[in-house]
Amino acid sequence: MYCRIRPSSSVSCTCSSGDRSSRASAATRFTSSVVTAIRIGLLGLYTPTKYEGPRVHTQGVRVRRLAPPAYGGYTEPMVAHRAFTVEAAHEMIPWVESVFERVDGHRQRWQKHNEGCQILEAMWSERIEAPDNPDHDEYLRHRRAMDDATRTVQGIIDQDLISRGVRLPAGGLESGIVDFPTTFEGRWVYLCWQRGEPRISHWHELDTGFRGRCELADEHTLVMGKYEELPDDAGLDF
Repeated sequence: MYCRIRPSSSVSCTCSSGDRSSRASAATRFTSSVVTAIRIGLLGLYTPTKYEGPRVHTQGVRVRRLAPPAYGGYTEPMVAHRAFTVEAAHEMIPWVESVFERVDGHRQRWQKHNEGCQILEAMWSERIEAPDNPDHDEYLRHRRAMDDATRTVQGIIDQDLISRGVRLPAGGLESGIVDFPTTFEGRWVYLCWQRGEPRISHWHELDTGFRGRCELADEHTLVMGKYEELPDDAGLDF
């Protein structure tokens, strides 16, 4: 990127219809990319350890395949809902840590190129969209890199968390939180784990979230995820 400071240049506040159209187009593309990135949590950094995770065994567990709902142009993967026992969720922790670790580098890359875009937009405003702008190619390079990082992170989440039955709540990558669906007293609940915790020690109802976490007791460990007949999982939101 070439930084050009032109203190003597005057900036007009009058925009033609073409300029407004260009600005709207740029804003739409940028907003779409950022919204997707925010949704999957491309913010915040952590440093977990490596691990080649366990296979997810679903033998003997009723599996429900969900029709993939659309979300802002993105289609969620087919999800196999399973009821984790506390022990099975514990075994998944090293794998989830390794997923976060792989995502970290792509999040850093997204942040780096996002900062590059912001600098160029601050310098040129909507004029950065003009093909003859001297920094236009640099701007496009940043945008393509951001889109690539977003797609890569989303792919990792889909293949290595969601497809294994692990829920990533909104902002989960930024806060390092995942949920493992399980059953308790005839209903679905979530075992909740936050990055850095050595073991799963909390759970919460489907509608209470992280702030509604309760500590696991022996009575929970003995029965969670061990019902022969699973309740309807329509309330699970992933």
